Amino acid sequence: TADPRFTRITIVASGDELILSQIEKQVRKLEEELGRQPAFYVDGELNVVTDDFDSYAQAMPETLNIRLNSQLISDVPVTWTVEADQLMQGVMRGTLGGDDPRLAGRTFTVTVDVYAKNMVYFMDCNNPDSEYVRRLQEYADQLVNTVGDQPYDEASGWGYVGTIGSPQNNDGSTFGVHNGTDSWSSGWFAGPTKPLVYDVQLEAGKYTVYSGYQEWWNTGRTMEFSVGVVNDDGTVTQLAAKELSINGSTTADAHSLDIELTQPATVRISVSKVSGGDPVLSWLGVEKIPDPAQETAEEGKTAEKKAPAAKKTTAKAAAKKPAAKAAASKKASAAKKPTAKKTAGKKTAAKKTEEG
Repeated sequence: TADPRFTRITIVASGDELILSQIEKQVRKLEEELGRQPAFYVDGELNVVTDDFDSYAQAMPETLNIRLNSQLISDVPVTWTVEADQLMQGVMRGTLGGDDPRLAGRTFTVTVDVYAKNMVYFMDCNNPDSEYVRRLQEYADQLVNTVGDQPYDEASGWGYVGTIGSPQNNDGSTFGVHNGTDSWSSGWFAGPTKPLVYDVQLEAGKYTVYSGYQEWWNTGRTMEFSVGVVNDDGTVTQLAAKELSINGSTTADAHSLDIELTQPATVRISVSKVSGGDPVLSWLGVEKIPDPAQETAEEGKTAEKKAPAAKKTTAKAAAKKPAAKAAASKKASAAKKPTAKKTAGKKTAAKKTEEG
C-alpha cells in the first residue's frame, strides 16, 4: 500500500454462516481502525492573542514541530488561510504538508482573541461586567468605556438609548434581555417597531463601526445596521447603512460600516427590523482609523522624548564652558516656574479628552 505502516493481505475463510458473519464483523472493525488517523499536536504554543489580526495572519510560521503519539516530527510545512475575521475574534486554518502520509493534508484551526489597539468604544450588550472590555483596556489606549454596557450618559458620552423590558409584549420598552455566557450569546432583542439604538460622542476623523450577531432562537431575520449623526433638533442624518441576515446556523456574524466626521458629533448606531424575526444584537465596536500624518507626528514626539538622555551627556561633557553653565541655569530656573508646569498639565489633559 501507499502507507508504509500497512501491508495488504487477502483473507480466505470457510465455515458456517455464524463464523463467516463474525469474521466479517472483525474485518470491518479492522478497516475502521485502520481508517482512523492518529491524533497530532503542535509541539509548543502558538500565540492566540493579538491587537492586529491582519499582521498576525501574515506572520504565521511556515513550519511547525508536530507531536504524533510519542514521536516528535520537526519542521513540518504548513500553509495558512483566514477562516474568520470578526473584529474580536479571528480563526486561522492550517494545512500540514510534507511527505509523511500520517500528516500531509490534515488540517487544524487556531482561534485568536483580537483586541484592536485603535478601538474607541466597545459595547458588550447586556454585559456591563465584560471580561472582553477589561482585557481590551490593556491594548487600546484610546478606549473610552471602562464597563461593557450602560444607558446613555452625557458625561461619559456613550450608552444605549431606551428602556429595558419586554418589547415582545408591546410594553413600550426598547430592549429585551438575552443572557448568555460570552459576548456573542448575550445581548439585546427588540420589538417589531423600535430599533436597538446606541449613541456615542466622537471627535472629527475616520471610523469603522462594527456590529456582532448570534441567532438565539433558530429563526431567520433581516435587519438594517445604520450609522448617522444626531442633529441639534434630534433628527438623524444617516452616514452609512447596510442590510444583513442571520438564521438558525449563525453563531458569530460581524458587519462593519465606514464613516468620516468633519467635526465632533454625537453618532447614533441603530439596528432595526427589515423582515422576519425582530432585531437582535450581541455587541458594537467603534474603531478610529489612524491618520498617517498624525502617526508620523507622534513618532517624532516619541523620538524627541528619547533625546534628553543624549543632551544630558553633551551638557556634562561641556560643563566647563561658562556659556553652557549659564544656559543650563536659565533652563533650570524656567523649569521651576509653577505657572509653566500647570499650563503644560492642562494641555496634556485636554489632549487626552479630545482623543477619547
